[in-house]
Amino acid sequence: MTNKFDITKVNGKATVIDIGHSYPNFSSFAGAAGHPDAVNRTELINNGEDVNLLVRGRHPDDNGVLYVVATKDGRKAIFGCRGLSIKYEMPEITYDEAIKNAEKAIEVLRQAAYAEGYAQGKFDAEMERVATVAPKGPKELPQEKRDLIIEQAKQDVKRLLGESRIRMVPNLCGELESFYPNCTYPRDEVEFVINREKRTVVALIKYVAGKVWAKGIAKCAPDDCFNKHIGKVIALHRALGLEVPGKYLNVPQPKKVREGDKIKFIAPDHTFDGRIETVCGVDEDGAIWTKESSGWVGEGDCEIIDDSKGDDRE
Repeated sequence: MTNKFDITKVNGKATVIDIGHSYPNFSSFAGAAGHPDAVNRTELINNGEDVNLLVRGRHPDDNGVLYVVATKDGRKAIFGCRGLSIKYEMPEITYDEAIKNAEKAIEVLRQAAYAEGYAQGKFDAEMERVATVAPKGPKELPQEKRDLIIEQAKQDVKRLLGESRIRMVPNLCGELESFYPNCTYPRDEVEFVINREKRTVVALIKYVAGKVWAKGIAKCAPDDCFNKHIGKVIALHRALGLEVPGKYLNVPQPKKVREGDKIKFIAPDHTFDGRIETVCGVDEDGAIWTKESSGWVGEGDCEIIDDSKGDDRE
């Protein structure tokens, strides 16, 4: 018979933060989890109490994450993930399984270290090429370096969100909590909130059920060009409690106007001064055309304020 609750034995610690998310009468889940004594109890578990995580599963109606928990004195209960602040959690395994997993983890880490070292080596080599070979002239060097850093930012976000390991992340209360978005039944997900007007990117780490439990914020400096990919990688590092690599904090400014860029007119004597428009074309003579206006503008009469391009969902 298929386990409709997706029951998994776990080891972990948590603190009860909202007893309103308990399930005192969910006997079918308690029975399937092997803890029938977790329901219909008179001894309640209250907010602020520390508990051990025993079992993790899914609610068949809304797919929310459920846990069977127990206090030190043996009181048990069923809680949804919104009712707990989880300090850490890991699957329950045997000694032999732990040895196999450790060997596999070592191999994965070895391969990952090689891959990351190889990728960083390629990046460093390309940076050296950009710094030493300049067939297009010195004005092109910052643009090439910016392009490379943006591409690596995209790959870093993809890598961090694709990790299969459990990462311990500080939550909004400053306590460490397990984060694993990439598993068979993920408990967590990351949402990026991009605000081009405020020039900010916020990375929200939340339970699949909806509650935000960690976040990181990236804010573009007033004189810098906004790029959502740079913002996403900075915000995600901060949400995960990781140090932001320096290359993402010191990205060269763009020097070349391209289709899709957001530009701001900076011609004081022009009626369009301060207006923001989207580039739809640039000709060989450097004339810039925008979607919003019928005329053209020269490179010296505008500045690039956003070179993200594309949809914010990308």
